[in-house]
Amino acid sequence: MHTTKVSLITGATSMDGRSITHLLLSKGYKVILSYRRNAHLNLNHINDLFTDDFKKNPESSLDFILMEITDPTSVKLAIRSILENPKYGQIDEFYNFAAQSNVGISFQNPVYTMQASGMSMFNILEAIKELTPKTKVFQACTSEMFGGDPNRCPFDENSLFETRSPYAVAKRVSYDWVTYFRQTYGLFVCAAFCFNHSNIYRNPDFYIQKVCLAASRISLGKQQELKLGNLQFSRDESYSDFCVEAFWKMLQLDKPEDFVIGRGEAFTGEEFLIEAFRYFNLDWTKFVKIDKSLLRDNEVVKLLANPSKAINKLGWKPNRMSLTEHIALMCEWDYSIESNNKPIRKDVLSLYK
Repeated sequence: MHTTKVSLITGATSMDGRSITHLLLSKGYKVILSYRRNAHLNLNHINDLFTDDFKKNPESSLDFILMEITDPTSVKLAIRSILENPKYGQIDEFYNFAAQSNVGISFQNPVYTMQASGMSMFNILEAIKELTPKTKVFQACTSEMFGGDPNRCPFDENSLFETRSPYAVAKRVSYDWVTYFRQTYGLFVCAAFCFNHSNIYRNPDFYIQKVCLAASRISLGKQQELKLGNLQFSRDESYSDFCVEAFWKMLQLDKPEDFVIGRGEAFTGEEFLIEAFRYFNLDWTKFVKIDKSLLRDNEVVKLLANPSKAINKLGWKPNRMSLTEHIALMCEWDYSIESNNKPIRKDVLSLYK
């Protein structure tokens, strides 16, 4: 008889995968993080991120499993091995974060983006249907599916889709599979339309982390300038720890529902720069250079969430941290690493209730 919940999370190297692992370990889950073949992947390093979680919650555990989400056979083998393992025997919750999630890169490699961010959801749900149909499944979709027309803001669960990138198209395909398997086979599968979110684990390819890291390095004299493309955009931005809390709450419902997850407030590209460089008492205009070669085709102008449904049905609180505090946490982390010091992760869910 199993009393501890078992969760399978795709994307061992992803920001949300790591963030929700912290959350689930704090709740005593047995967590299994999936990874794909990567010569540079250091699983021991990832495991070390959760040392404090294990100390506080000794009943929790973390293991890793190889799973290529673009390969249906790999997905089935991984899920079957968990179900047949006496340590687990079940998968209560499945969180899918693995994807090619960089909008800019999706223009360069649309085929792989469709495989990793769109068709992978079919591979996962087909395996769930066949092997463990009682498992609750979460799919991370994107606000990019709404298109970003400022005249249509804010966006909620009933907003029309207007895809402007291969990434958005792929995520819309994943969402179509969510609704298909939910309606046709009665699976508990739901999706969040995730507006921009970030924390200390954000990849430097993404704008907010690129800015925070550059400001940190410039303050230390390790970098002279930052090249950026378009600054004329607005994005709804949240701290990722709060978002994954909402994702977990979605799987605690009795019936699957989709939710818009976002702060409900948008910030301009310039505002992110101001906050990051001000943390180090720097004037961003002295270091940022505009490079038109970095501009995207069919740029998304503004993405603003209406998170009312999540607030009312999930009891979720999106506005617990100011943008200034958000940027400060990321800059502090980056500065520690760039100074060759060990950064300390703060438990924001406890600090910002």
